[in-house]
Amino acid sequence: MESVLLDIVSAWDAEQKTRVSPDSSVRFVIEAPPPERDLHASVASVLALEFALAPLFDGGESSEDFILLTVPGVDRPDRADLFEVANALRAATGATTVEPDVGSDYYQQQSPPPDGGSVEAANWTFWCWAKEQPQEPDWAVERIRAPDAWDYSQQLGRPHGGEGISVFQPDTGVVHTHTALPRDIADDPRSANFVEPGKKPIDPLLHGMNPGHGTGTGSVVISANGTMRGSAPKARLVPIRCTESVAVFDQSRVAQAIDYARRQGAHVITMSLGGVPSRALHAAVRKAVSANVIVLAAAGNCVTEVVWPARYAEMIALGGTNEKSQPWRGSCRGESVTVSAPGEFVLRADGNDTQQPPARVSASEGTSFATALTAGVAALWLAHHGRDALIAAMSPPQTLQEMLRRLLRRSADKPEGFDHNRYGAGIVDALALLKLSPASAWTGVEAVQEVGEHDVEASLRTLLAAAYGPIGAEAAAPALDDPQHHAELACVAFDRLRVQPTLRARVETPPTPSMSPGLRQLIGAPLDAPEDLP
Repeated sequence: MESVLLDIVSAWDAEQKTRVSPDSSVRFVIEAPPPERDLHASVASVLALEFALAPLFDGGESSEDFILLTVPGVDRPDRADLFEVANALRAATGATTVEPDVGSDYYQQQSPPPDGGSVEAANWTFWCWAKEQPQEPDWAVERIRAPDAWDYSQQLGRPHGGEGISVFQPDTGVVHTHTALPRDIADDPRSANFVEPGKKPIDPLLHGMNPGHGTGTGSVVISANGTMRGSAPKARLVPIRCTESVAVFDQSRVAQAIDYARRQGAHVITMSLGGVPSRALHAAVRKAVSANVIVLAAAGNCVTEVVWPARYAEMIALGGTNEKSQPWRGSCRGESVTVSAPGEFVLRADGNDTQQPPARVSASEGTSFATALTAGVAALWLAHHGRDALIAAMSPPQTLQEMLRRLLRRSADKPEGFDHNRYGAGIVDALALLKLSPASAWTGVEAVQEVGEHDVEASLRTLLAAAYGPIGAEAAAPALDDPQHHAELACVAFDRLRVQPTLRARVETPPTPSMSPGLRQLIGAPLDAPEDLP
């Protein structure tokens, strides 16, 4: 293992000296390093090259709990190598965990099918994307009864359409000139850019980087006129550019975006992205929920099992449905899903429109849009009842997050035959939600019953069992007790889940899981024995 580490560090040293990748970097998050140790010296004992240390989160009493380690001017190595460096850093620093930004790609977005016979075609999730178009293009907003909710609030003389509510959106940023978005959306002083610090959260539409995603999902929240309607047209969307592509998930930047949104007074945080777990990400989610911020995340697409952060017990997690009130075929599913909402052929602003100004609207698929629609519904609910009044009526440890989660489940439309075990309580119904008394969240069976409350270790056991059968969780048991290995174990499980439905899996034995030498030594061979797997 030491030789592997030396090879990685030598390669990075050469990259830094030749400046072959000046704009690239590798990031690690060091959790709770012992204060009596010299952190810089400890890191230098592993990385004899240029690096920087800084708090991951700005300000607050917990700013030193997570330290961001950046190695500039180097390309990200293979995932197993990255985790091996993290393991060495953890041993050297004595930290609780050291987690790398792995750039996981377990949140697939819609793309045209590749050419037949190509490598991409063999790996393409052909089963994930629907073909049958809905009869009514704008069906999604109508299905959740958002227009009826707007009218209901107006009839009662209440704020409607999400008026006065700020929805923060960690995503790719926005195409600020698109006519489906407010003209000043990128000028909001609360907006931010964690990819190109100091710049506005404008999506540069880089080819191959899932361009325009934040524009599409943002429009589903707040678009007020034209060909499409958002679910909360009077809410204020605050874009945060924290990723170049939602298909490449770097945990630390998303954690920074959540923490930043909380400190900037977010009322709702909507995340149409996902990947593997992170201790810093989970900490940011918990702090936001404790501060009475509503936090929603997409269940994920095309890897069958729910991704993180939606998989955290604190989250409101969204699955996807179609016009027929059936689950969208690509929706991730499981007991972590709170409710579902439209996710198949949902109208959204197309950020890739080349006309000036861009104005094209088209339909797309994914739990991204179910999440954006429901974030808008959360804004309707807060505006209708008054956020301050809702908070004043609660008693600790009650939170707005838990109140809304219970009310979403109770008010959801429940079609006959709907699979509640995998896709949540039903389909979001905005009007029914507004008509429920907020106080009813704390009464009845749901008020005393814990639904889907699993810690990360238990959730990982479920994930490994889904990927590898009962032997998966059993084989991983030596590593499950140590949070240092949680992110890597999630990668191992999602790798297997992603390949199962592909054309390649029909004719080839699943590949051996990619693991760091440290993890492989810890858990041994059972995960690598295909004959023992389902």
